[in-house]
Amino acid sequence: MVGNNINPNTGEAVEIENVKFLGEMPQEEAENWMRRASIFISPTKYEPFGLAILEAAAAGCALVLNKLDTLTELWHDVAIFFDPENKRETKELVLQLIENEEFREEVGQKARKRAEHFSAEKMAVSYMELYKDLLNKKKPENQLIQSI
Repeated sequence: MVGNNINPNTGEAVEIENVKFLGEMPQEEAENWMRRASIFISPTKYEPFGLAILEAAAAGCALVLNKLDTLTELWHDVAIFFDPENKRETKELVLQLIENEEFREEVGQKARKRAEHFSAEKMAVSYMELYKDLLNKKKPENQLIQSI
């Protein structure tokens, strides 16, 4: 697992059976580890988009994600979702991916294909089109402008 094993709330080290914490590392090194991985698990409790998730998907990892509205909207048909409070369910889902190579690869390939729809270039083009549309629209003469 990329990152350290220190609980941010208590400052105490967390030990998880069969998990090796790799510690903090530069982005390039983390990406190298991600390319070597086949499963990406994100139990995050808040995630508006999930850049790390996108990077894992682009690397072909099978995605195992918390059932957050934002994540299910983006990855609904290409990821496996779980309740991070339900440890048994989480363990069963991960073991299913570990034990079934064909299923794991299928989920990873679907994630990779979805990741291709997201890019900085596509985002920049979309924003430029939006700004052009906004600049080209005329304001109605009777439009009220409210100040905050």
